[in-house]
This record gives sequence, C-alpha cells and structure tokens, in this order.
Amino acid sequence: MEIRSWNNGLYQAWNTPWNIKKSEHARKKPEGGFCFIPAAVLIRAWWAYKCKIIRLHDLRVWFACFEAVARRCVVAPNRFSRYTMDEIHRLVGGQDSISIQTAIRRLSNAGLLEWSERQIRIPAPSWNCGDDRDAELQRMVELVTNHRRKVPVPRRTLRFLARISQPVTIATVLGHLLRCLFYRNGMCQPVGRCKASWVADVFGVDVRNVKAARRHLGDIGWLVVEHSPQTAMNRWGAMVTLQLKWRFGDARHPVKMPPPPLKSDAESPPPREYWKLSSRTEDQKPAQSVRIGACAPPMPILRNVRLEDLHNPHRLDVLLEEAQRRHLVPAGEAARLRFHAAAAHAVRLGKRNPPGLFASIVVRGLWSFLGGIDEDLAGRQLANLASKRPLATHCRDKDCSLRSAVPTQTRVILESVLAKLRTATAGIT
Repeated sequence: MEIRSWNNGLYQAWNTPWNIKKSEHARKKPEGGFCFIPAAVLIRAWWAYKCKIIRLHDLRVWFACFEAVARRCVVAPNRFSRYTMDEIHRLVGGQDSISIQTAIRRLSNAGLLEWSERQIRIPAPSWNCGDDRDAELQRMVELVTNHRRKVPVPRRTLRFLARISQPVTIATVLGHLLRCLFYRNGMCQPVGRCKASWVADVFGVDVRNVKAARRHLGDIGWLVVEHSPQTAMNRWGAMVTLQLKWRFGDARHPVKMPPPPLKSDAESPPPREYWKLSSRTEDQKPAQSVRIGACAPPMPILRNVRLEDLHNPHRLDVLLEEAQRRHLVPAGEAARLRFHAAAAHAVRLGKRNPPGLFASIVVRGLWSFLGGIDEDLAGRQLANLASKRPLATHCRDKDCSLRSAVPTQTRVILESVLAKLRTATAGIT
C-alpha cells in the first residue's frame, strides 16, 4: 500500500503543469526551419562586438551568413554553392552594399567567419584567457551554464537578427535563446525562464532597456510571457514561451526605449532659524542678557582685513600698529604713508579681492608695486585727517570704540616744547 502511494506521488509529480506545457509547445522543428549554432559561438560573437573588435553592422552580417548557409542545405551533391555579397546585403538591408565586404573582412580578422565564393564556415571558438578581454569572455561563459550545447535558432529569427539595429534587442533575443530554447529527444522545447538582470549581466546592457526590449518582443509575438508565482519570478525569472510559428514580417515597429531617469527635485531642509520650536519653557536655562542696539564691526586685524578697513584711515592706523608689532612695517611717517598707499593701491586695482591684495603687499613686503598715484592719494588722505582730526564715530559702544592711533605731528611737539621754554624763561626773568 505504501509502495503504490509512492508510485502515485511520483507519477503525479512528473505530470506537473511545467512538463505538460513543454509537451504542448514542443515541435519537431519551427516553421521555416532552424539552424544549429553552438552557444559558445554566440557568446564569442557578442564578446567581439562588446570589445569593439567588430561593429554592430558586422554582427548583423554574421547572422545573415547563417541564413545564407541554411538556404543551401538541400543542394544536390553534384552542384556547388555560390555565395554573393548582394545576397547578404538583401538580408541585412541598407543602401551601401560596399560595407558588406568591409564587414566580412572584419569578421575574418576576428576569427568569426571564413568567407569564400564556394563556402562559408564558422570556426570553433578558442578559450585562451591571456589578457583582460579574454578574462571578460571567460566571465560571460561562466555565467551561461549550458554553453557547451547547440541552440536550434529558427531561421526567421536569424533574418530578424540580421535586420535589428538596436544592440539591446539583439542581446535580449540571444539571452532568451540561450535560456529558453532547447533541442531534446528530437523536439524543439521553447519554454524556459529568463531574468532581465541575468541578460544585463551577461551581455553588459541596461536592465531597464532589456525589459523594454522584452516587452517589444512580446508585442510582435516573438515570445509570450506566461503567468508564474512572484517567488519563482524573483528567483529564476519570468516563464516565457518562444513562438515557433512566428513570422519575420510581424516585426515592423522599433523598440521604444524607456526615458532616462528624472533628476531628483528634493530640496534641502530649511535653516535652523526657521524651524518651529516649542514655546514651552520647562527645564530650560534662561538666556543670558544681551545688549540690544547697533553692534560695531569687529576690530581690524591683518589676518582678516575687510573692505571698510581700507576706506577708513582710523582702522588703517590700527592695522599699522599691528604690522609694526609684527615687524612688518618700520616706524615713522614714511612707513605710515607707504602703508596707506598700499590700501589706496588695493582699492584702485583690486577687482575680486582688494583686502587680500592689501594683506599680500603688507605681509610679503611687495612695496615696489606701489605707484606715485597711490602715494598722492594716501598723502591727500593723511593731510585731510591731520587738518580735521575727526573722532571715531563708527562705533557707538565705548567698549567697542577704536582709538585713533595717529602719531603726534612734529610741529605740535615743537610748539609745546617752545611754549614750555617761554614759560620757563618768563619765570626766570
């Protein structure tokens, strides 16, 4: 009793919808015939295109050569085949027939084709991994687990591949042929599973374009996507059935590729001062007392010279004292005139960064760049300052006020000394 139930379970497991669907779609041969192509040869042809050894037009000519050979498979033994460039040109299409000869020469140099008027032969691929390009070919071969078999490619599909002008569509067709078309027990089995990400990894194309190309192949009837559970689709890909009755004339409209991804319009968060904070005052430290009113500009320093420092002679005198402490400028009226002339030179010629130009002149000692017009402007400014002697009104706060660092004029010193001498002389007499 147990053996019978085991046998019944085995019998039911064999007759699953998977195997029934295979037997329903299996055919002895596709309509229009087929051509056996080794999977390794298909992989090597795409690798040559990917490495820019051949062009896309050369790859299409390569597919057309298989169709030309298949047309002569029933030639009588006493007759000889004759291959022409015009026949390949009619299969590939286009206006320039001279490019067919160039494409055949590139294919021959790449080792993918041996062309003669009497015979077309496809050499067996070699797997010598000597450089980086051969390593890439080896990686593609390892991703295709069944690369040692022959793929029964329908002849209508070969003519379709010879006409395709989009590389991603060719890669999608080749990927589904490698994964979903088999020849077993004298029957073509056109059912299998293929992931778009697998096609993208093997052939080096974009996965979004692969999905768009597969959608186009479904629209023209080349394949049908069967219903399958989502878990199976995530692991093995969608279940598809290649239509062995498909006609080449049904592929009329080109593939519409998806648009590029849109740029993100996300904005950065608002500044901290615009955040809506809570109005509660629980467990918060009281703010320190801050004086309300107009704040004076910071003290002038040579490390951070401002533009208003160059226009204000009082702030320039503060910078002069710092420069003298750092032994950048000597003492005296001549050095003061030269210091103010450097400020006038920076304001007059500095376009992008006048404070930086002034600081460079002072720190690096580039006094030779100053001209006579700069000294005239500085002397005029110092003369006005000596005659008016305005108080520093740019800061109202006593703590932040700047004291004038104007050195006492020699004439004032002499007058005071003479006044003291007159007083002393009058007391003596």
